[in-house]
Amino acid sequence: MTDTTLKTRSPVLEPRAHLIDLESMLDEKNQIKCNQNKTSSNNGPYEGKLEGWSPADENNSQGLIPSMEQLRLDPRSHHIDDQITSTPSSSSAPAAAISIAIEEGSSTEKKKLSKAERKKLAAEVFAKTSGGIPKRAKLNKAQRRAHQEANREKKESGVKVKKNDIVGPTVSMPIHARLQYDDAKKIARRSKAAVVIRTQAQKQVEMFSHLPQYERESSLSLNVGFSTKEEVHSAVLALGLKYAEGKISGGNARCIAMITAFQQVIDEYITPPDKQLRRDLDKRLRPLIQYLIDCRPHSIGMGNAIRRLRRVIGSTPPELSEEEAKRRIRDEMNDYVQSRILLASRAVAKNAQSKICAGDVILTYARANVVEDLLLDTAKCSPEIAATLRVIVVDSRPHFEGRKLVNVLANAGLQCSYLQINALSYIMREVTKVFLGAAAFMSNGVAVARVGTALVAMTAHEANVPVLFCCETYKFSDRVQLDAITHNELGDPDELVSSYCTDKPRSRRRNGGSFPDNEFSSSSSGHVLSDWRDLSDLKLLNLVYDVTPIDYVSMVVTELGMIPPTSIPAVLREYSRDGLVDGA
Repeated sequence: MTDTTLKTRSPVLEPRAHLIDLESMLDEKNQIKCNQNKTSSNNGPYEGKLEGWSPADENNSQGLIPSMEQLRLDPRSHHIDDQITSTPSSSSAPAAAISIAIEEGSSTEKKKLSKAERKKLAAEVFAKTSGGIPKRAKLNKAQRRAHQEANREKKESGVKVKKNDIVGPTVSMPIHARLQYDDAKKIARRSKAAVVIRTQAQKQVEMFSHLPQYERESSLSLNVGFSTKEEVHSAVLALGLKYAEGKISGGNARCIAMITAFQQVIDEYITPPDKQLRRDLDKRLRPLIQYLIDCRPHSIGMGNAIRRLRRVIGSTPPELSEEEAKRRIRDEMNDYVQSRILLASRAVAKNAQSKICAGDVILTYARANVVEDLLLDTAKCSPEIAATLRVIVVDSRPHFEGRKLVNVLANAGLQCSYLQINALSYIMREVTKVFLGAAAFMSNGVAVARVGTALVAMTAHEANVPVLFCCETYKFSDRVQLDAITHNELGDPDELVSSYCTDKPRSRRRNGGSFPDNEFSSSSSGHVLSDWRDLSDLKLLNLVYDVTPIDYVSMVVTELGMIPPTSIPAVLREYSRDGLVDGA
């Protein structure tokens, strides 16, 4: 359209005339641009290049075009024209093979492949054309562990291990038998440090195989007399046998007996020439401590007492004479027993007594010494409350510790009820308060107590019944424990079976009580567990402790007063200054 036409046309006569003119001008420009593109495509590949630019070698640049097109792995490479048939060089052979394979796979259908499909196809073509090694499959945790074990065995046997040697999950030891804490090095280190050579466990539960399994020996003293590397004092030797047989049970009783035995060892100790008492005595006590651990793993309270004893020995002034140093150590440990155990237990019972009211129905589990002292003090000091008080004792196998507690409370004039743990949910509707004992309290507020305590606490929590744990502060630990699997103690599996059902003679229980003659009416031949050791698929698990979460602990009664379980770290900070807590 010319300028004269624009001038002669009046916008007054045609209001949209200027829009029509602009549209026609745009159409003409688009037509000219399309004609230019057609002429440039009909000419050589560089006809439409910028003015002043020229390739160094026209023929070489033209030969690179097909190669560059073949190297592309994007969807545009799937539409390469069949006219490009130039042969790629040797250096671009894999890329050319990839391009050819893609063209063959997409010749029939012009569809786009995803990124994962293109990578997979490229790897396959590369492996076929250039002889590349395919990527080995990823191994899971069990397979990697099996691979490491197989390589370790080969190194020990002198066989050279190749770098790319891949071993499957089938090795000499089954994968399921190797647990997280079943480390061969740790087991070897523990057996090397052991003073007593215990009988190897025959039937272990795999989930708890990292814990020392209890096996009853005819006499532990036989192994001690002929197989120990260090001499064991007679007092410690007798104490270890009592631990193993269960003649001394309870956290406080075990701890006091241990301190008493160590005091006897210290009294009979004679410092060798050219040696200091505080160094040599600590060295002499180590095998004795290990012997007691071999007989039965020590509790948190016993660990704290051992820590205190070694700290007192290490802080003994070297200028003191031998008798004065012994007297100082003996006095310090006597003060520890009186203040941290005996007086603390009485203070706990007195503090908890303020929570008992007339007409209460108190429930307790098994037999905790602190709870027993609490109920006896209530019956003695508050006869008007004891007249309306009712005590429910819940008990369970295998020890039946609550039976003796019922006898003691009944003789004190308290109204008592005795039931098994399977009737707990039925009786909980009548309970007003629950008092429980604890073997230890961790820094995260969980309670470690006799197995079954967690069930009692959870049932009481669901029934909106307050749960009060009575525990001395010397049983607090700065460790964190979340379950009863990683740290626990395994009891004798034969305790789960009556003495009439096993071949081994069992005259007394672990807590010292005798088996009643009419406990089981069935004979040994007719009982289902009479031959449990002969059944390969049957294993008995006798856990000693369980863990009660902090959510089910209403209050912790200590000699310092009543504190919530969240305040245990504050108590530990105060005692850690004196080194009175057991480290993790």
